[in-house]
Amino acid sequence: MNRYLNRGANLLLLLLGMLSLCRLVEESFHLILPAETYLWLSLLCFLLWIATAFRFGILIGMPLSVALLIYLYQEKSLDLASEMRDLIDHINNAYYGYYSGSNASVAADGFSGSHEVAILLIFFILTAFVAVSLHSGCFRVSLVLLATAPIFTVCIAINGSPGILPVVGLLLFWTGLQLGGDSFRFDDGAGKALLFGLLPCLLVFSALLLLYNPDNYIPTEYDISLSQRFDKLGSALAEMLSDGEEPPQSTAAGIPRQTASPEYRAPNGWDRGSDDLDLTAVFDTSKLYEEAFQVASDSVGSLYLRGRSYGEYNGTAWSAAVENTHGTALSYVGHAIAGHEDTVLYSFQLQSPVVYDVLYLPYYSISDNLNDVKIPSNGYGNYSGTFYLTSVGADRLQNLVQLPSQLQSDELQYREFAHSYYTRLPDSTRTAMEQICREQGFSADQNQVIWSVADYVRRQGVYDVNVAPYPSSDYAVWFLTQSHQGYCIHFATAAVAIYRTLGIPARVCEGYLVNNTVPGRSVRVNGSDAHAWAEVYLDGIGWIPVEVTASAAPDPEQPNQGSTAPTPESTFEQPSEPEEPQEPGSEPQEPDQNEDDPASGGSTEAGIGQNPGAAAASGTLRVVLSAFAAVIGLLGLFTGRYLLLRTLLKRRLSVEDGNRRAVNYYRQAERVLRYGGEMPTLLREVAEKARFSQHEITEAELQQCETALNAFTSEVAGGLSRWKQFSFRYLSGNQ
Repeated sequence: MNRYLNRGANLLLLLLGMLSLCRLVEESFHLILPAETYLWLSLLCFLLWIATAFRFGILIGMPLSVALLIYLYQEKSLDLASEMRDLIDHINNAYYGYYSGSNASVAADGFSGSHEVAILLIFFILTAFVAVSLHSGCFRVSLVLLATAPIFTVCIAINGSPGILPVVGLLLFWTGLQLGGDSFRFDDGAGKALLFGLLPCLLVFSALLLLYNPDNYIPTEYDISLSQRFDKLGSALAEMLSDGEEPPQSTAAGIPRQTASPEYRAPNGWDRGSDDLDLTAVFDTSKLYEEAFQVASDSVGSLYLRGRSYGEYNGTAWSAAVENTHGTALSYVGHAIAGHEDTVLYSFQLQSPVVYDVLYLPYYSISDNLNDVKIPSNGYGNYSGTFYLTSVGADRLQNLVQLPSQLQSDELQYREFAHSYYTRLPDSTRTAMEQICREQGFSADQNQVIWSVADYVRRQGVYDVNVAPYPSSDYAVWFLTQSHQGYCIHFATAAVAIYRTLGIPARVCEGYLVNNTVPGRSVRVNGSDAHAWAEVYLDGIGWIPVEVTASAAPDPEQPNQGSTAPTPESTFEQPSEPEEPQEPGSEPQEPDQNEDDPASGGSTEAGIGQNPGAAAASGTLRVVLSAFAAVIGLLGLFTGRYLLLRTLLKRRLSVEDGNRRAVNYYRQAERVLRYGGEMPTLLREVAEKARFSQHEITEAELQQCETALNAFTSEVAGGLSRWKQFSFRYLSGNQ
């Protein structure tokens, strides 16, 4: 029993360590790994465990492992070299983004795929070393730590705040490694000690996670002050070591360092600390990995958290919008839909590690604030409020809802301001957009023109945060006619330019798009969730969001969010479950593209271009079939090995030379003797006679030896447990 427990314990350790380490690497370096990667890695661990745990296992495990990697390379990897280069780029981005400031990054060279094959190839080598080390007769602990501890240290140094599950997994892995001892023996009790020792550790970790949810932790002012003291100490040491050179400023864990103002700018890839939006700046990919805040809502779906909007366009930038004095314009839609029968009131809660300069609120806010561009935070970092969801489509709002009578006069004044200010464009931009409108048949009096323009813009571009600055003085025109590449601010700029050309008040708005909100569960929002979209003014209703970026969010035509004025709160009322970090670059996700049309982007609607459900089902089916084929292959190899062992045994026990056959009877009895029993005296005596004398063994003596061997084999097998009988017969080929 100890033999099987020891082998099983090594398999458990191998799976626990490699899966946890892979998850930690994925989070720390923001890699693109599909969920099925962990299934393939588990299969590799199992095959390499077979290769190291059994005497002839290497003849099974290693060839199958190599065959699996070759299959994955042919099936999934278009260019392994590109995967490796992009993997190095991600590591460089994570390193420079943490240690060298927000402006230092290494852009990937046009790569838009998964790192699955590259990671599995690297982890194949690592897993093989760990599997051999786990079965080592000495220095077992040291060898495994040598392979895993440096990777863990680098991930922690880069990430700063890793997910709790991979860290717990690695702690259990190292704990079990220590319990198993520094040497592996088949018959000792190390496996039993490991399995029973890990159980209380697992219970303690589970209890701690239930009592102290790490995702609910928000740094306090004391924590920030303490971290700044450590920053100063580190800066002083760096200055000493650099001979007086000024060390670079950096950010860590989403908390800005060395900032003079008590209010911060929320992380995104295009913000340069100004209220103007510069379209010519290179996207700062290091901001994708910074935590912005955590938000919880009792609604289900997506939330557009509005931050600020912009005013006039000069071709290469948007200027800060002029604030109006005509009433609470950001509250108009909220007041309009509040009393409708299809509107439901929900709540939200937001927690930020620092105080930002604006409040991030879901559509539609009901507030007394007169600022129609942004709502200043006034020192609030943690706040909560309520918002509205309505099933009324934005295209039907003007027909089904209206503002309360006391706000209608204010709205008329603001409408005049919006039509005057938010329709301005440079003459050259307007001329180019008028040509596009004529070609596409857009007109201001056209039914559904807002959604037709949004659909047109989404189809015109390929989403790419690594796009180079345009060689143009008019980004809206260049995006629609030349580049057809950009990210959210380029899509939004192009759409707003068309809307303004048609005389529809519109502006670019930025904030955060939070997907998959679940009641009672907090969502961690990173810089990768920062987003920009178009806001269009509906006369008599107010500002509504219009999604114009390819593959950004479902149902952009639904005005389905809103909020009342926030109230300060320090903590969430309900604990939240751990939220796995989102894949980097999900702001928004890169669109699926039509290979025949390089200018066509994805769509916010699932049915355009391809069927995601069918693709997911096909991928799942491929994984299931591959796993099934692997199992069938293993069964085939196992059956073939058993038949080979039986064939060799029959051949040894049927040789024509009587003396050799008698010795073979004795040697087979020795193999049976490993499972217990006592060697038959007849077999020993006849074997000694055949081996050391000149007498020929008669056929009668051979028949007696065969009978004695069969009886001895049956007696030993009958006294074994079911699992040992299986090993006795099929693994050793004794029956």
